Amino acid sequence: DPGRSALCVPLMAREQLVGVLTIVHREINFFNEDQLALQKAIADMAGIAVYNARLFQEVQDTQQRYHDLFEKSLDPVIITLMDGRILEANMRSIAITGLKEKELLGRQILDLLELPKDLSKNLVSKIEKDRSLTLEANLAGNAASKLPLEVNASVIDLQGNRSLQWILHDISERKKLDLLRDDLSAMIYHDLRSPLANIVSS
Repeated sequence: DPGRSALCVPLMAREQLVGVLTIVHREINFFNEDQLALQKAIADMAGIAVYNARLFQEVQDTQQRYHDLFEKSLDPVIITLMDGRILEANMRSIAITGLKEKELLGRQILDLLELPKDLSKNLVSKIEKDRSLTLEANLAGNAASKLPLEVNASVIDLQGNRSLQWILHDISERKKLDLLRDDLSAMIYHDLRSPLANIVSS
C-alpha cells in the first residue's frame, strides 16, 4: 500500500527464525531509528517467548504420545520409583493383577512378583547397576493362579527423575508348549527304549 509504512523485524531464538514482527502505520516514512531499536528489543523478547511456547507444546505432545503408548500397551506396564514403589500402572496391569488402581499405587512392585529370596533382595540395585534386566517370575497378589511372566525392568528418565519401568509379559502359553515338548520327548524316549533294548540284546 503506497499510503502506508511498515516496520518488519525477524523474531529470532537460538539463531532460529520463529516469526516476523510487523508494525504498520498509515503515514509514509513514519518510523525512525529509535522505533526500529525498540521493535528489535520487543522482537528479541517475543522470539524467546514463541520458542519457549513451541518447546512446551513439543514436550506436551511427547508426554501425550508416551501416555497413549503406555495405556494402549498389550502388556502390563508399571512405573516405579527407584525403591520399587509404584507410581503408575496402565489398564492392562490393573486387569491382570485384579487390583484397583488405588490399591496398586504406592505398593511395592515386589509384592506383585514371586521371586527367589536371593534375587528379590537385591533386584532393584541390580537393575540400577545394569540399567536393565530380564527375568522370569510368577504373578503374586490377588491372582487366582500363579501366572508365569517374563519381566523386563529398566531405568528410565521420567520428567527429569530416574524411575524404573517394568514390562510384564504373559508367558503361560510358552510354558504350556515347553511342557508339551517335554512330555512328547519323554513319550518318544519311553516308546523307543524297549525296541532299542531288544535290538541291543540281539
